[in-house]
Amino acid sequence: MIVNLRRYAAVYVVTLIVGAVLIAALRHFTGLDLATSFIPLLPAMCAAMYEGNKQAIEGAPAPKGKAAWIECARMTGIALGFNILLGLVVFASLMRGQLQMQPILWFLGFLALYSVLWLVTNRIFLGMGYKNASSAAKKR
Repeated sequence: MIVNLRRYAAVYVVTLIVGAVLIAALRHFTGLDLATSFIPLLPAMCAAMYEGNKQAIEGAPAPKGKAAWIECARMTGIALGFNILLGLVVFASLMRGQLQMQPILWFLGFLALYSVLWLVTNRIFLGMGYKNASSAAKKR
């Protein structure tokens, strides 16, 4: 099984942008704040499930064992890269030239934690997406 990283990245970015816009709109119009620790996992969940669906539709073998974990590690690298870029933009705009070590260390700590969570999330939802598309194809 070879994951299409461009497709994964496209779905990841679209989900990230749409989620941010929806959260901002919800906060603006209703005053509710949905910013939780679940939000960074949502794009990975959607992108991995979509990729699993596409893999099943294209007739690729089911994600299993070490090969699936390797592909999920590549997918995690995409998520990590986008979040590092996003973090650099946020830190650069908020710090305005001042280097503050504590926020950077917090950011790196959260990236390490979320890297593990993204890896596990990608693996679970890649398999889930594959199984959903496979079972839907069998019912037809």
